[in-house]
Amino acid sequence: MQVNYGITLEDYVEANRLWLLNTTLMHKVCYFLWSRFALIIGAILFALGVAVITLNTNNVGAGSASIGMGLVLASNPFRYRRVLKKRYAWQKLGTDLQIDAQSSVLEVKRANGEAESRYKWSAFDKWMESKNLFVLFPSKMQFIPVPKRVLNQAQQEEFRNLMKANIVTSGQ
Repeated sequence: MQVNYGITLEDYVEANRLWLLNTTLMHKVCYFLWSRFALIIGAILFALGVAVITLNTNNVGAGSASIGMGLVLASNPFRYRRVLKKRYAWQKLGTDLQIDAQSSVLEVKRANGEAESRYKWSAFDKWMESKNLFVLFPSKMQFIPVPKRVLNQAQQEEFRNLMKANIVTSGQ
């Protein structure tokens, strides 16, 4: 099965989320905390800082520190998205890719010929599937996203079966 495709920023963001959930416990905890609570905790710290400064002018330092920490925490989800945009650009993921999935190997190439990776299926530790993506993990620090939008139903099933047959661990 051979497919040409491009990875969008949205694909990369979703694949990165799955990677964070697949990696170390610390990444999982940080992802959960930052994605769920950073904005709320930041807003609370900001409001607390304003209240401290307004009600008690003797604690301006504590109030200012609370406001600063609140702003940093509240902006974290937005800064994270900006970091992902930079990583996406650095890795040149906007270029067209070609994937060739065979019974023994998986090849991923840039259409312009600048890069090529060839993996035996045994090189993958795990694979995951979301609503929009298949994501393969050759290591804890690396992932290969394959958007479902570029595969028809038969190709999706064929790719899923190849992964099930050749990669021991899946995380659905």
